[in-house]
Amino acid sequence: MASTEIKQHIPIFISSTYEDLIPYREEVQRNLIRLEQIIKGMEYFGSNPQDSLTVCLSQVRESKLFIGIIGMRYGSIDDESGLSFSQMEYNEAIKNKIPTLIYIMSEEHLIPVKFVDIGEKAEKLAEFKKNLKKQHTVSFFTSPDDLGKKIVKDVMDALSRLEKISIDTTKMLPDNSEDYEDTIRKFLLRPVKYQGIEIELEMKVVSGLSGNSLKNDIVKTLGLELGDTLSVDVYILGKDGEILIDHQISIYADKENADWLENVLPGNIIRAQIRTAFCAIKELSKWDEGRILRNTSYLGLIIKKGLEIRAS
Repeated sequence: MASTEIKQHIPIFISSTYEDLIPYREEVQRNLIRLEQIIKGMEYFGSNPQDSLTVCLSQVRESKLFIGIIGMRYGSIDDESGLSFSQMEYNEAIKNKIPTLIYIMSEEHLIPVKFVDIGEKAEKLAEFKKNLKKQHTVSFFTSPDDLGKKIVKDVMDALSRLEKISIDTTKMLPDNSEDYEDTIRKFLLRPVKYQGIEIELEMKVVSGLSGNSLKNDIVKTLGLELGDTLSVDVYILGKDGEILIDHQISIYADKENADWLENVLPGNIIRAQIRTAFCAIKELSKWDEGRILRNTSYLGLIIKKGLEIRAS
């Protein structure tokens, strides 16, 4: 098999108001996932006995990079301090000397009036922005796409300046490793620990293509392109060409890799450079006495480069 590579996963906190900036947060998350980083933000907190502000601040302290996105709303205000949650998150990052990137929505950007604060909150927001401009070289954005592109460049630059983060050597495989089979088994058992591994695999396709029917939340959380992602189910093959594990797994591809995957048929043997991936999304489940919102886990393989398609 080909070489295997492990990426560094850096916890990055995304701070912003929420309802007014949903499409902006989604674009930032999509780009950070494509950079294979760990996202910390309000969407990922889940249920917790602590109050939301306490959870937010603890997540900030656990991060290695802080991204502040400032729109036209100041946000929810803490009764005790009189500051917004976003400003308190920022203050916590500065207090803990966490590298910080700040993005402010351009004043010329048109947004719904309901997402623009007035009165006292507008004054607090203006003061907060004034302070941010004094303390940082801020970037201004005009759309979700514009913000996403700026963040990709800035995060890559920021990560290159961070101290080297230790990598779990149990996840590393040497070139032409014979241990990839064991690694795949470990990934299926503990996907969080073994996600992000890049490895060349041979697989047998056992389903037709899925595309527009894929769950949007899964596609987005895996960092793939909505409306341009394909998936098929496969069995992973061992060195002897036999099925390695009697467990089907989904592989995903978008853009040019989806163009390649579009050519596969059930029964084909394919070879590709893939990355192991894991995500958890909130899903509404129905049961006899009502409905409940719970986290559902998904794991899969993301195609980094298609190499070969052949008949079995």
